[in-house]
Amino acid sequence: MTLTWNRILDSLSRHIAAAGLARYSPDGIYGAGTLPAIVTGKMPDKPDAALLLNIYNDSRERDPDRANPDVWVQIRIRTPGQDPRTTNAVADDLFALLDDATHYTMPGGVRVGVSRREVATTADPDENGRYTRPDSYKFHLNPSE
Repeated sequence: MTLTWNRILDSLSRHIAAAGLARYSPDGIYGAGTLPAIVTGKMPDKPDAALLLNIYNDSRERDPDRANPDVWVQIRIRTPGQDPRTTNAVADDLFALLDDATHYTMPGGVRVGVSRREVATTADPDENGRYTRPDSYKFHLNPSE
C-alpha cells in the first residue's frame, strides 16, 4: 500500500465525516449544509464553516523506519459567526475523535497506530469576522500492520 499525501488526507477526511463532525466531497463541491466542509490545499472563502486539512511534515523524509511513518497534519477550523466558542467546540469534537486514538483503520485502509494532538491554538477572527483555529495532529501510521 502506497501512502501518498492525497491518500492520507482523503482517508482522514472520510474518517472525520464518518464520525459526523464534518462533510466531505472528494471533488470539493459543496451545497448548503450546517456541518463544516472539509477541504485541502487552500481555505476557500465559502462555505463559512470549513475544515482545512494539510500535511506539513512526514518522517519518511529523514527516518530510516519508513514502514511506520509519522505524519503531521494541521486542521484549520473555521466557523461562521463571531463567537470563538463555536470554533472551540468543533476543535473539542476533533480532539475527542483523534487524540490518543490507537489501532484504528481509516476509510481507504490507512492504518493508524496512534494519533495525538501536538499543538492546540486559540481561535482568532479572520478578515470577515469568522473565527479560525489551527490545531496540529501527529499520526503514527502502520501501513504494513
